[in-house]
Amino acid sequence: MGLYCCASTVLSVDLKTNPINSVSVRTFHVPWLDALVTGVVLLCDLPFVLPWFSFGVPLKGVVGLVCAVGMCAPWLARRRFPLGSFLVSLGFAIVQVLFVPLPVPGSDVPLNMFDGVVTPLPSSVMVVFGVYNVASRSRWLQALIAALLALSFVGVVAAWQVRAGWLSRDAVMLAVMLIGWVWGWGLLVGSLRERNRRLERERDIRVRLAVVGERTRIAREIHDAVSHSLVSMTVMAEAAGRLVDSDPAKAGKVMSMVSGTGRAATADIRRVLTVLRDDDTSTDDSTQPSLVNLDALVARARTGGVDVELTVRGERRTLPTGLDAAAYRIVQESLTNAVKHGGPSLTRIEVTLDYGGDALTIHVDDDGAGPKSHHDGGFTDGGRGLIGMRERVDAYDGTLRFGPGPRGGFEVIAVLPFDDAHDRER
Repeated sequence: MGLYCCASTVLSVDLKTNPINSVSVRTFHVPWLDALVTGVVLLCDLPFVLPWFSFGVPLKGVVGLVCAVGMCAPWLARRRFPLGSFLVSLGFAIVQVLFVPLPVPGSDVPLNMFDGVVTPLPSSVMVVFGVYNVASRSRWLQALIAALLALSFVGVVAAWQVRAGWLSRDAVMLAVMLIGWVWGWGLLVGSLRERNRRLERERDIRVRLAVVGERTRIAREIHDAVSHSLVSMTVMAEAAGRLVDSDPAKAGKVMSMVSGTGRAATADIRRVLTVLRDDDTSTDDSTQPSLVNLDALVARARTGGVDVELTVRGERRTLPTGLDAAAYRIVQESLTNAVKHGGPSLTRIEVTLDYGGDALTIHVDDDGAGPKSHHDGGFTDGGRGLIGMRERVDAYDGTLRFGPGPRGGFEVIAVLPFDDAHDRER
């Protein structure tokens, strides 16, 4: 009994440490273990049931075999019907002790309960197994009912055994303690099994959240890589269309810039896809978002006919890679939004980088149409650009403010601390 319970416990609880292997073990090996236990216990009954045939009472021998099979066979269905299999085994055990007792030493013909003899078959141990199974696989109320029924059965049988002088009271107490121990062990295994299920559910939730986070990251990276270039290409193409008749040479130069911007956007997309596929950020430095390339970014923004002024205050310093990329993306997104939403009144954009003692302050201000309302900031496309900027700033415990600017347009102010960035990227 103890060996079997320990084996079942190991196979059940192993899911906590090795979920893949434990699932395969439970799927293929455990049913065979149940069948082996059923067969062994049934074979132990035969030496006690077959003498009925030699006594010339084959009917009781047949009934005894049926009871033995009835106590053992439900164990094969214990996993799907724990309480049901226990009740069936208990029912056949009661029938057996009432009507098919074992041969009594010194008697030629077996007696029955009504003659003062109650002798259970070895397969009655399946009742004890059933208590463990119900306790480990069912709710506590069902486990309590099973334990009380088993105690009642064992108590009645033990009382008759003590009356006949075959058992001592100590043996009865030992049987009661055995059922209590088996019941407690089953409850422990059941709690561990439920804990494993809860951990699996939590793991699945974490996986789903990670997938959602990864999709958000991909969307942000694709947006950052494509949005600015597409807006710049659109503005430059419109400018070239207006100049094609009056100044074809200048229109050709603008279209060359459109081509260059498209190639740069293609390279940026390739970089993003490479990072997402290989999880490797060691790509070509020329395609990395960095403030080193800020002059080229501003130059592309000027090609649409907007005056973009870049001002750098303080001494430029080498920034951590992540902070450098975040600062570049914030400026890029701010320029994109200004050109996209500034309207016909947009003529000038001011970009200011202030390298302070402990933080980098980015200020982008334009004189365009400004926000349509104070709440949505003038962005009708879902605000993914602002969300991306907010996430980048929050990653370095910085601050982000945006809204109506002093010149009637829209302004973005981002503060990125230096010390926190170094700590995060060590």
